[in-house]
Amino acid sequence: HLAGHELRYEGLTRLEMVDTLAQRKARMAQLSDAVVALPGGTGTLDELFDQWTSQQLGYHSRPIGLLGVQFWSPFVSMIDHMVAQGFIRPTDRASLVLADDADMLIDGLRRWVRPVPRWT
Repeated sequence: HLAGHELRYEGLTRLEMVDTLAQRKARMAQLSDAVVALPGGTGTLDELFDQWTSQQLGYHSRPIGLLGVQFWSPFVSMIDHMVAQGFIRPTDRASLVLADDADMLIDGLRRWVRPVPRWT
């Protein structure tokens, strides 16, 4: 189980145990209406990129939000640089919803419009 390799909040009302990271990402995708990334490390980036790429490919149509503009600012600058260099479409960059406040993020996720998939 992954439980021995990471922290978990002891006050959870529900916890599903899986054996692999791939199973965890698949289960989170099955249960979610949106994807929200909080400040985190490499695991957060892995899960974020997995869902963002899946969105670009048209595998799902869930909005993706980033909570904590100051934390995500260097990441967004890198994405903007990749757009300027032609490696990421502006519509894919625009598909990320950023906010500092949870209520503002939820509002942005509700107003989100799905971008046209890269390949159809």
